[in-house]
Amino acid sequence: TSTDTIRVYPSNNFSAGLVANVWYHIAYTMVAGNNSTVLAYKNGVQIGTGVYGYDLQGGSGTLYLLGDASSEVTSGFCSQMRVYNRVLNPYEIAENFQATRGRFGV
Repeated sequence: TSTDTIRVYPSNNFSAGLVANVWYHIAYTMVAGNNSTVLAYKNGVQIGTGVYGYDLQGGSGTLYLLGDASSEVTSGFCSQMRVYNRVLNPYEIAENFQATRGRFGV
């Protein structure tokens, strides 16, 4: 990430107009399969779409959020995290944003 970009590994960069010291509701979905589709959202609104580039399959493994095990880390804060076992539709993303935005003055 940078002050204006949301990055979904490995190469999806979404311009998000992020400003320091402001809370945002950031969400993304990944549709499993070969060259999985990625959708990114800021404050309940879709800001971009891309391709993950790898086949996503069920199973176990390590989930990295806000960074990785080595050099790619963010300097931001995270107030809550949710991981679903299915892809949320745009309405559900917006609904989650509306349900929590008041806590953070968004």
